[in-house]
Amino acid sequence: MFELPFIFNENVTINANCYFKKTDGQDLLLLCKFDYEGEWVLEKITNDIVIDYIHNKYNFIILPEENNQIIQVYDSFGTNVQLNYPYILNFTLSDTLTIRYIMSNSSNAENIKLNPDSTALECTDISSIKTCIVPLSHFDGKKSGYYFTYHLIPDHNISAIYYDSTPIKVILPLA
Repeated sequence: MFELPFIFNENVTINANCYFKKTDGQDLLLLCKFDYEGEWVLEKITNDIVIDYIHNKYNFIILPEENNQIIQVYDSFGTNVQLNYPYILNFTLSDTLTIRYIMSNSSNAENIKLNPDSTALECTDISSIKTCIVPLSHFDGKKSGYYFTYHLIPDHNISAIYYDSTPIKVILPLA
């Protein structure tokens, strides 16, 4: 982990703990943990930021940049996804498959779905494991590819991506 400065609610600079995540089929993600609800924007980077010793093969350099993209953080009873399995759902072998998520608090993850245009999956919770049944119909009208896991933020009635969850490669039968 490393720290990056963010501007919180347009007036306070706060360092957030960040890390990089790379998975198949996706660009390198910059993921950060924010401690407060509100709007966050990466502070303008005026000098190279050298990040050494966070990977056994690579060192990273963040170049000067001004990125004004707003990150909206919602205070909720959320949960972190530590692991999801399997990483591939092959619907050429079966019409219904199962995916499992190991989470810090599985009961706080509501309305799980892989296809944001579909209805929520049928899931059960046992301790910190959420098990979801994924029918082929969940991907009606979609193509094979990588899918993020979405969840509901109940107080705001919006779906958000679990970026800490590894995207699932979905293989659909040819039409």
